Amino acid sequence: MTRAPVNHQRGRSRALPDSRQGDARVPVILSAPPRIRSSDRDAAANRGGQTRDPMPNSIATKDSRPGHCRHRLPRPRITRVASIWILGVVLSALPASSQKPPAISLNDLALDWVTGEYLSPIVCKMEAGPVRGLRRVRIERGPKSTIPHISRIIFKDIEADDALRCFTELGADSPNLTGSLEIRHPVTKQRDTAVRDFKAELRRRRGFEYEVLRGKLTISRILEGEDQTQIVDFKRGKARMHLVREGSDPARLLADFPSPRKLVLEVKSRDGYVLMLPLALADR
Repeated sequence: MTRAPVNHQRGRSRALPDSRQGDARVPVILSAPPRIRSSDRDAAANRGGQTRDPMPNSIATKDSRPGHCRHRLPRPRITRVASIWILGVVLSALPASSQKPPAISLNDLALDWVTGEYLSPIVCKMEAGPVRGLRRVRIERGPKSTIPHISRIIFKDIEADDALRCFTELGADSPNLTGSLEIRHPVTKQRDTAVRDFKAELRRRRGFEYEVLRGKLTISRILEGEDQTQIVDFKRGKARMHLVREGSDPARLLADFPSPRKLVLEVKSRDGYVLMLPLALADR
């Protein structure tokens, strides 16, 4: 027996023949799935309730147009724990330099502290009378390729060949110095506490002591026109630079210099030869 086609339109019915009833027709009502009106959905939302979709979200339902399907997929939700985990993954993928400043050594900080162009007062007795002059000392950083890093102390010629004698304003002899010394702070290892150690040592000692790795100075003393020259090797010696104390002889010698930093340079060789110069940092 072949069934007649069923019309699923809402509100309409069709009778199906039944052989047991003869020619009588028993009406069978076939209706479409229930639909929720927009007014019912809005009323449920106002009451704080939720309407239940007649079809699950994961099942495709037929669209009103033939041949089209509408897919309703569940929306993904990111919890707080998941967001924290994602943030941790992103931070761990960043380079270490963006998370933490690079470590530095006390040697680098101590070398930077003394870098600059310095002036030291000197008086030379000429035939026409005493002449005040300036000795120039430059402290510069060495090549970056040199590990551990170093600095050079460069002494420039005062160019007083016609002088009968050179001395300080306090009367002490002040020889002509030429040459350079390479220095380095003993603590060269990079540490996270380098800045704190730098401040502590500067506060305690008012300066820093350096190792002289190598270097020779030509020392020319001019006494009554007689040039007494000697070459001193300061290799493996010591160099100390510290702030000038108020009321000291170096402070009186540098009183006329409006310098942002005034230091005393003391260099000592292994044989016991000692040099001391008051230095005023030139305006940068």
